[in-house]
Amino acid sequence: MKRVPSPSAVSLLCLVLLSSGCGSSASESADRSASTEPLVSADVTTTPVPRPSPAAVSPPSAASTWAETSEPANVREFPACDATVLAKLDGGRSVELTGEPRSGWYPITAAGLDGWVAGSLLDGPEIPDIAQICGATTRSVVTSERANVRSAPACSADMVTTVAANTDVELTGEPQSGWYPIQTGDVDGWIAGSLLSGPGIPRIGRLCGKTAEAAPPATAAAEPIGSVRIYGPEGGGNFGQGFPDENCANWHVRVVNQSDTAVSGFTFSSTGADYVDGYSADSTEIAAEVPAPVHVEVYVAPGTEQSVQFQACTSTPYPGGAFSFGVTPAKKITYHWVTGHGGVSDFGW
Repeated sequence: MKRVPSPSAVSLLCLVLLSSGCGSSASESADRSASTEPLVSADVTTTPVPRPSPAAVSPPSAASTWAETSEPANVREFPACDATVLAKLDGGRSVELTGEPRSGWYPITAAGLDGWVAGSLLDGPEIPDIAQICGATTRSVVTSERANVRSAPACSADMVTTVAANTDVELTGEPQSGWYPIQTGDVDGWIAGSLLSGPGIPRIGRLCGKTAEAAPPATAAAEPIGSVRIYGPEGGGNFGQGFPDENCANWHVRVVNQSDTAVSGFTFSSTGADYVDGYSADSTEIAAEVPAPVHVEVYVAPGTEQSVQFQACTSTPYPGGAFSFGVTPAKKITYHWVTGHGGVSDFGW
């Protein structure tokens, strides 16, 4: 006989199943609701971050205003060989050109530093071939015999040390009156050019010591044969180009000795001077006292040339601000031979 559940049992079973099914359904519905409910958030615009393109990190193109140092180079405060050195750049360093060149010097910026670099030390599409302006930043030469290193370019200067013959030394700047600034080891000083041998070192007579070949007596009667020419800075035109330094104009000139006698110096004279705060029709000019003649001592052996820097300064106080000081040089310049004779050169460019 088949056994049939009683109605009460069936009802109870249904109730349990319904309760279980409803609970499951409600839970799943809640889960679905939770998974599909949109999140409330602030409006965000997502912009893809571009990856740097090769052009962004590649060296400057030929059309840019960039250049590269061809060898170690000094960055100077203004365009002159005797200007303050602000920094030294290694060869192969990229620099940005920030303006027009002046007498072979280029305004640059590198690593946040602004200054001037000689065009002879730069390579780039905007840089023409320029002869060395101040000489190499460092250049190795050798002592031709035992040499005294002195604290200043003079025979009477204190002796810092002595180096043996055939010692390599580094030239660190421009010569003065036949003396060369050098570095050997940790020592800086000056050595007479007569004791050095190497590229760019002319043969000159002994500057110090008992032979005194460099200074013939002033009473020598023989008139020197040949001439001397003194050149101003490039781009100077008829008015010169002494770069301003408050109440002084810094000059860089070249003495070419085409005579048979050594030159001992020259006298630089000015015919006019003023302060100016620009070069337009609206510029303000302030008259200044003409600088006194400047006697420049420089030893130039026969058949050689020498560069020299000097200042011509006015007694009129510097007005400050954007004013620059300039002088008009005389068209003729007097030079002096070591024999006591003198001559006159056109002051040209």
